[in-house]
Formats: sequence, C-alpha cells, structure tokens
Amino acid sequence: MAVPTITGVTPNTGLTRGGEWVTITGTNFRAVPAPAATGYVGGPEQFTVAVAFDGVAAPYAAQVDATTIKARVPAYTGTYQTKVGGGGSGEQVVEDALPVTVDVRVANLDDTGAEIVGENATLAGGYTYTRASLTQQTMMERVIAAAIETLRRHVTRNVWWTKYRDYDDTPDDLLDQLQRTGSPLLRMSGPLLTEDLDHGLVEAPYEEDPSDSTKWLRRVRQRTASLGFTVEAFSTAAHPGELLNLAQAFVACVDGLPWLEVERDDAHPGTGAYRLEWFVPPDGFPAFDMDPNLPGTQSWRADIEISGVDLGDEELAVVARGTEAPTQTVTADGDL
Repeated sequence: MAVPTITGVTPNTGLTRGGEWVTITGTNFRAVPAPAATGYVGGPEQFTVAVAFDGVAAPYAAQVDATTIKARVPAYTGTYQTKVGGGGSGEQVVEDALPVTVDVRVANLDDTGAEIVGENATLAGGYTYTRASLTQQTMMERVIAAAIETLRRHVTRNVWWTKYRDYDDTPDDLLDQLQRTGSPLLRMSGPLLTEDLDHGLVEAPYEEDPSDSTKWLRRVRQRTASLGFTVEAFSTAAHPGELLNLAQAFVACVDGLPWLEVERDDAHPGTGAYRLEWFVPPDGFPAFDMDPNLPGTQSWRADIEISGVDLGDEELAVVARGTEAPTQTVTADGDL
C-alpha cells in the first residue's frame, strides 16, 4: 500500500467561484499505468487521483508525477455567513464567514476509477476561499487609464474622464474647468458596455498540458465586452482653427495607433499584456456644436469604442497538439 501525503497547495488562496488551477505537492500519488506493449493503445484520458476541497470534488485532477498533481478548484458551496444572535431590534445579527479555510483531500484511484482503500491523505486548512476584491485595480480601470494616457501623449495634455454619461454640468462649471486646466480640453465619459463576441483568444504563451505532454494549452477569454465612450472637446480660442486641429489630431491618434497595450496585471508584469483595438465608429466622428450658454467656447462631440476588454477569468483550453509548441500567432481578434 502506497499511502499518499500532501505537503502543499500552490496557490493556496482563490475566489469562491472556483476555477483556479493549483499544483498539489506531496508523495505517493498514483501514476498512470504504462500502456500495453501490443494491441490497441488509446482511449479516454485515465485519471489515477481524485482531489476534493471541503468535500467537493475537483472538476479536474491529474497526476503529473509521483509528487505532483494539477487540479482545478471547485466552487465553494459552504457557509458564507454566520448568524450570531439577536440585535437591538430583535433581528438576527449576521457575520461574514469569508474568507474560509478548508481541507484538501487526495485519494489514489484504481483502474476502474474507484478509491483505493487506505490510500488517501488530507491537508487540514490547505486552501482558503475568499471573495473577489472590490478595491484592487480592475482591467477596466487599466483600459481607461491607457486610453487617457495615449490621448494626453498624442493629442492634448488636458484629458479628463468621468463615469457619468448623463451628467448635467452648468456652463459655469465647464468654464471654471477650462480656466483651471487651460484650453483645449478633452473630456471622456462612460463607459457603456456591450457584449463583444468577436474577440476570443488572448495573446498568451502556450503551456504544456501537465497531464499529457503531447497537448498544448493556451489561455482563452471567457467573456469580453466593448467599452463605448463619449469624447467632448472644448476650446476658448477666438479662432476655430484650434478646435479643427484638435479634431484632426484626435481622429489621427485613434486611426494611427489602433491598439492599446494594457498590462494584464500591474502587480505582476510578467503575466503579459492585452492588445486591445480602439476606433471611432462610423457614426462617431466629431460633430461640431455651439452652445449658446457657453459664450466664447466652441465644442465638438465624438465617440470611441475599445473592443475585447476581458470581463472574466481566463480558461485553459486545448488549442493544439504536438511534441513542440505551435508557432501560429493568435491575434486579439481570435484569428489564427
């Protein structure tokens, strides 16, 4: 009997929705039996270990070698809040039970997929479930920052952003802003999100499948969206040339630099960058306007869209097979 042991889980923290790929280290994890010397070789992948988190089976668990398992963490189904008694008004007081630390269990399986009696191990408190952070910088924030930085670098230094698309500034507010920042001024508002089905694959490196060295994996986005922004330009110059030149510079910037480079994670630069397409839609080119409530101020309004913004976690999907990493390039549009 080869009783397994568990020495660690990496990473040992993840979100309650599950989906995290983890590496479990230890000893005596059952190996996949060698194929027969003759006869038919093939068939479905054979699993020799089972992994559970807090008693919930991992949707995928494969032995890499006698000391390593690659597994996918299941979603947390346990208690997320605890009732601790009555409050001053007689209502029950509820405390958050998250983050919560759970046990990780590994069991060796026989050739039929059943657990081998006595060949299992549990790592107490081996994994911690937590909610998604609501304060860390999101991908959407990094996209907006990249757009603002690009416009400031190539169009005008005065670029500002507001999340409100239906704000109702008074003329005095706008004039005050122009006096403080100078003319001309670009103001972005938004975004308006629409689902984007045209952007599927991320430009990420291929990874060897830990359960099968003949397979290669590449990260695939779960869901992407297009972000729509309204861009308004204001000028207090006496001559309309400044506003006309601003419109030309704005369109030339977006057309001439069609990609925004956005880091996947500022805290971990080694994880690579997204390359997102941005453009002025056909009906979004600058439309000039003269507001009678803003004497001496000229303006225009335009739209931009940024496509392929990732809204969810990445999935690992088999996209090629072979003994060497594929050489084809997957673009941000998902074309091979």
